[in-house]
Amino acid sequence: MFPIIKSLLLVIIAMGSLTATSLGQPLPPAPPVPPELDKILSDTTKWWMQSSWHFQVQGKPLSQVYEDFNLITDSLEKSLEGVCKKLKIRNAGLIQWYGLPGPVDSKGNITKAYPEFGIVVATYNDTSRNFATVQMIQVLLGKSWGVPRSVFLSEGLAVALEGAFGQGKQRHKVQEAIRNLMAQNRIPPIIELTKDFYHYPEAQSLAVAGSFLGFLLERFGTAPMKGLYVLADNNNFQAIFEKIYGHPLTEVEQEWLQTLR
Repeated sequence: MFPIIKSLLLVIIAMGSLTATSLGQPLPPAPPVPPELDKILSDTTKWWMQSSWHFQVQGKPLSQVYEDFNLITDSLEKSLEGVCKKLKIRNAGLIQWYGLPGPVDSKGNITKAYPEFGIVVATYNDTSRNFATVQMIQVLLGKSWGVPRSVFLSEGLAVALEGAFGQGKQRHKVQEAIRNLMAQNRIPPIIELTKDFYHYPEAQSLAVAGSFLGFLLERFGTAPMKGLYVLADNNNFQAIFEKIYGHPLTEVEQEWLQTLR
């Protein structure tokens, strides 16, 4: 059976819960709201809100979010349009975007995606303007394809589609970053990243994952990527990859590396 046909069948199997629901079986229980997100949602009940075509933007009244509404939504809509066109997503739905004056969680992060809830949160003030387009892509994919079980796929595919990662002076283009890593002989095996994405420095992992998954999209198209995205996890990545793509992971990895030389 051709690999793409395999991937389509696997996607159908993975979406079996939707089929069961359509036949009258109960929906699976909704995931619990993380405490940090629950606190944000509780604090924003009196915030200002305005919507564009695909985004419901919220921020404190008269905050920088309020001032920059058009700038924020123009950037988000442009990025979303490009991703939808590339992946042939016809209905993106409505994504909630929250602009916070400070860090979005106790770890000091400035952006975060909650694909299960269709929510993006970002630090946005007069000195730190974060559109969180990578996190927006993660939410879009979660709504359109399903929430992945692999950090390598969740982080890497969004970076591949955006073509860059990081914020401000720490923002890097994927192709430039991967060329630098290649020149320094610092590209780890893909299988290692699929098992422990944060074993290496974050920028290194993001560049490698973004480059490799971008190569898969260009080489094999969207259908097998969708199958991999919804079925693979940290433990079964290699086996699922071979079932979907019809080639061992190491073989395709070598083909990708050849394109970088």
